[in-house]
Amino acid sequence: MNGYDPVSLPLWARNILSKRFNNACISHDNWYKSGDGNRMRADVHFLRDMLLKCEGDYNVLVALTYYFLIRVFGWLYWSN
Repeated sequence: MNGYDPVSLPLWARNILSKRFNNACISHDNWYKSGDGNRMRADVHFLRDMLLKCEGDYNVLVALTYYFLIRVFGWLYWSN
């Protein structure tokens, strides 16, 4: 399983997330697969990478929501 990257999401969710946040998701998944460092650091980098791609309040809201979900459920996928 790829964690929360856009490839593992349903088509409707990929349409919302993958175009703008695909690279952030792939990078985040790589952190999770490797277990390198700590989970908080990986998640904060993920948020930062998404926010750098945001244009407008809606994208920021999506990024923050995605970050919140990763913080709540990410422990299920963390390699450590």
